[in-house]
Amino acid sequence: MIASAPNADMTAADFWESLLTSILLWGNAYALIARNGIGHIIALEPLRPERMVPRIQKDGTLLYIYVDEAGRRYEYSESEILHLKGVKLDG
Repeated sequence: MIASAPNADMTAADFWESLLTSILLWGNAYALIARNGIGHIIALEPLRPERMVPRIQKDGTLLYIYVDEAGRRYEYSESEILHLKGVKLDG
């Protein structure tokens, strides 16, 4: 169950600690939403926030651009990324 084990490598506590640390250090936290063939969420994989660049598209939707450790570039839609935002003092 995803609530107790969001992915094969982490417990729920490990996952949320990782995301909270990302928010505190970088102001944002991101996780890739993995789905099965019928669209059900089967895993949440944390992504490194310093490697993510969100871009607003002309239609107002967000495109998330992620560059992994090997330099490979991935583009994700809003439906593929869990994005948690930290507190901002500028509103």
